[in-house]
Amino acid sequence: MSMTNVPASKPTFRNTHLLLTSSALIVGLLFFRDAMAVDFKSCTAPITADDHGDPAAAWDGDRRVFVFDTQGEQGRRVRVVGDIVELTPELFPSLFRADGQYLEDVDSITIDAREIVVAMPIRMAGGHLKLNAQRVTFKFDGLVSFVREPVTTDQSVEIMTRELDLSQSRSIPLLFATNDWAFAEAPRWNTAGKPSRTISVSAEAIVPRPGVNTPLARDAYTSFLVTLTLDRQKPEGAWTSAYAVSSGETAEAAYSDALARSFQWPDATAMKLQRIFSTDPYDVRMREFISTAVENYRGMFGSRISKVAEAGLLRLEQAYSAGTDLFGLSETSVPMTSVAHRISMFEDMMADIYGPDGNTGLMKLWDDQKLNANTVTAVDAARVKDLQADVKKKTDEVNSIGVEMSKKEGELTNIEAAISSLDVQMKNREAFLQQTLDKEQDERRQKGEVLKVVQATATVGSIIFPAAAPFVVGASAIIAAQQAMQEPNATLGATVTSMQDIATRHIAIVQLSLQIRKDWNVVQGDFGQAVDYVKKRGKTTDESKKRFEAWKSAGVSVRDNSEKLIKNLELPGSTEKLEFSHEDAAKDPEIVALLGKRNDLVKTQQTLQNDLIAMRKDFEVRSTAILETEAVIADLLALQISNDEERLRYLELSDWARRNLIRDLAREASLLRRSLYYAVGSELELPLDVTLMAEGDLVETYGDISDPSKLEKSLADARARRAATYGILLSRAKTEYEKLKAENKWNIPIPILFSADINETAGDPQFIAARRSFIANLNTEIAGAIANVDSRTPIRIPFYPDVIGTTEGGVLLGVNISAVKFSGNKPPEGNLILTVDHPRFGSMQRATSCVVVADVIETTAEGANIEPISWPTSVPSDVTPDWRANISFANELFKIQDAMYPFFAPYTMTVEVPQPREWTSPPTIESIEIQFIVAKPN
Repeated sequence: MSMTNVPASKPTFRNTHLLLTSSALIVGLLFFRDAMAVDFKSCTAPITADDHGDPAAAWDGDRRVFVFDTQGEQGRRVRVVGDIVELTPELFPSLFRADGQYLEDVDSITIDAREIVVAMPIRMAGGHLKLNAQRVTFKFDGLVSFVREPVTTDQSVEIMTRELDLSQSRSIPLLFATNDWAFAEAPRWNTAGKPSRTISVSAEAIVPRPGVNTPLARDAYTSFLVTLTLDRQKPEGAWTSAYAVSSGETAEAAYSDALARSFQWPDATAMKLQRIFSTDPYDVRMREFISTAVENYRGMFGSRISKVAEAGLLRLEQAYSAGTDLFGLSETSVPMTSVAHRISMFEDMMADIYGPDGNTGLMKLWDDQKLNANTVTAVDAARVKDLQADVKKKTDEVNSIGVEMSKKEGELTNIEAAISSLDVQMKNREAFLQQTLDKEQDERRQKGEVLKVVQATATVGSIIFPAAAPFVVGASAIIAAQQAMQEPNATLGATVTSMQDIATRHIAIVQLSLQIRKDWNVVQGDFGQAVDYVKKRGKTTDESKKRFEAWKSAGVSVRDNSEKLIKNLELPGSTEKLEFSHEDAAKDPEIVALLGKRNDLVKTQQTLQNDLIAMRKDFEVRSTAILETEAVIADLLALQISNDEERLRYLELSDWARRNLIRDLAREASLLRRSLYYAVGSELELPLDVTLMAEGDLVETYGDISDPSKLEKSLADARARRAATYGILLSRAKTEYEKLKAENKWNIPIPILFSADINETAGDPQFIAARRSFIANLNTEIAGAIANVDSRTPIRIPFYPDVIGTTEGGVLLGVNISAVKFSGNKPPEGNLILTVDHPRFGSMQRATSCVVVADVIETTAEGANIEPISWPTSVPSDVTPDWRANISFANELFKIQDAMYPFFAPYTMTVEVPQPREWTSPPTIESIEIQFIVAKPN
């Protein structure tokens, strides 16, 4: 009976058919039996840095900062915010003056950083200097001096820190006096009713120069501070009132309060952590470094009113925990499908963000915010609405995914309960049959009859266990699965298991599922609470804070238990047979029927488990990005712009907003770049911040940033440069895409033959054993399917092609089963469907490299598509040695860009019997030949 409703050798995935040319001539049939020239253990991920470098060195070397320089009534007002602000002549030429010169036009300098290093003289004519940092360090060249006396206006130096490090400083780093010693009897300043020069130091701890003791008594700190100035060795008097000193717990409390309310460096540090992480997100040392940093800063940033930095840490934690970059992409993620749609979407994003000329669009609007930051008096409401509209769209998408997940969770709960019920029924039936056998044996014994021979026997077919798809396990599992192709693995024969074993394994999976489900209900259900937490900027009740912490903890628990669940899910590799202690149980129709029902349920369980794991990961990526954007919006809405500090904050928040604005575009740029590398083998060099980190442009030539025209030009140049870079990427992608559709751009397709024969004897013993095992497992699955014990267990095809001119850089274009021989040469009683599956990952072999690539999993409201691409063949009706009879290149060439799968991959085969009642006995396959059609672009 012919199965007319099953197309032969057509790939079934996303309705995509990748077919070959009927006009192409077959120039030869390549046949590799025992070739093992491919060293898959040398394969790496395509997004792996050649030289990882030292994360700590990269961290310490990053000196990017925000600078705000405006003109006030008394002179320039300079504010600097960053993680590490190192004051050197090279980094801050506008603040450096050589000996004999001074900053005549500067009224105030305020530096807000995690760490401030004063490594140059700050020679001010007058004015005010503020240094606010976790640690303030004075190097030997670092000093502060005032050239003019404060005759008409006050002068001050304020330092607020947790640690003031003077271990490498000169003996007098504060090179000025606080008293008018030239007129000590009638001082012109620092006296009642007159201007003054003051010093305020709040430091929990001070590290002095070698040989100098740190004061122990609190009242001794003033005397110690005096020794750092030109007031040293002067007689004590009322002039010491110019010094304000706090230390220990008092200083710590003051610093913690300022950190929570006003300091801006935590946001710069969070941004820097993301920037450093993005340079090498898949390196183990980098993940460990960032993980340690996040742990160090989590509590500190969580105490802040603004939640921008805290939300930034959450995104990092999600990424390094999942083994992805900040876009949620693993190192093996390379899009193999829907290139046309991706190009179109990228083009639309480009138009929205940069406009048709690369110099308009949303980016220009946000650049204008930065340009006008020194004069703006209010946050631009229209720009905030843009952000709100975008975050609402993304939140709606996440909620839709959440609804689908809830449905799948409900289905999975029911499936797991049904499997548990079947396990109980099978165990009860087994116990009943054992009791029946025991009774029969007792009766035989009493009658003196020969006892019935009892022998352990396995049921027909095999039992299936839910398997974790490599996609959800991560890049390391995908690489390991590909490297496993190095060995023929002759031990792929069926293993045996018992009812007690399968029940125990199922219970372990159910228990983990229950815990994950419980925690996930918190993650999903309280996501609105988490959003509310960042929106209210700390103005929440203790209960709300507890729920936010519980939400974060539940997310960690989900990730941890998901890893345990994945380890409990059996990886495909061998079939398992259910064995009973006696033949009556193994052949009992009721047990066989129950086993068939169980297998059907487990197949659904497997799909649901993998879908949910993938969807949870995607939900976390999306939700942490939403929280970050909501935190930025909350700060923008709360910002009342009336001074330089608030204007600098607006500038900094604008950069966060621009990061969020181009995040989707940068992700698509990264995916397009990976696609090009996969398709043509050459990598398009792009600036790091274009493909890895969507960060707003920072002006790094600090000397002239107070000039609006120069700032405008700098922003316009950066905007045009970024747009042009994206444009080059888009143009290259379009060109390569068009090439893929042209028949003359492809080599003639070649079939690579795999054959297996149960009776073969010639060749390498381990390869022979692997092929025999494949045939044996195939027959086991056929017998099981006919008996309604349909497991659809993926059977590994021991296919080991070599790297030659035809296969190097080749992709799989189709699969054709060219011959099947049955035992006794008897035609089968009905049709079988043998399906060859490509897992949508594999290795791309080229002359100088071998990279492991995996298709990108896109999650939508319908779920996560993690199914393999499949080529089903009806056997024997559609078996033919002429693959061109089943595969037509000319008709389907235009779809080729939507299904470029690497030729070197761990292929599997599954068995389906559409009409099992048509069979009186299962057939036995003796040999099979499969043609893997490979082609490569010119």
